Amino acid sequence: MIRRVILALCLAACCAGASEVYDLAITLASALADNNPDTFEKALAKDMQGRERLLSAVRALLAQAETSSSIVQQQEDLEAERQTAVVEWTILLKRRGDDVPSEQRRETVTIVAVREGKRWKVASITPSSLFAPARFSADR
Repeated sequence: MIRRVILALCLAACCAGASEVYDLAITLASALADNNPDTFEKALAKDMQGRERLLSAVRALLAQAETSSSIVQQQEDLEAERQTAVVEWTILLKRRGDDVPSEQRRETVTIVAVREGKRWKVASITPSSLFAPARFSADR
């Protein structure tokens, strides 16, 4: 719970006047922290290339690890029907049942959002390898 509050405060502090694409990045990070792959899925465009592969990876990751994320916006390109954000995304992974983080990932991620009806959805997220299942060592 405290982790989620810290995430929300960090994201709120840097997001005043945030774009829709950055709001989607926050939604994705929150879904990971909340162990909620369904919310992650709802943020993705239905016709997103690699959607099922990404969702499969996210589900596998969340089944094996608790996550916390931080996102720092680096760049935006905002258009009426398409928005792109480049963010520095850090994910801390903690194997379920362990007390300390086991792995840290940091990537520069590009997120493209498009309108799907009245709502904005993630059309692409690269690299998607950030969300790959963890490779924890056999030793606990």
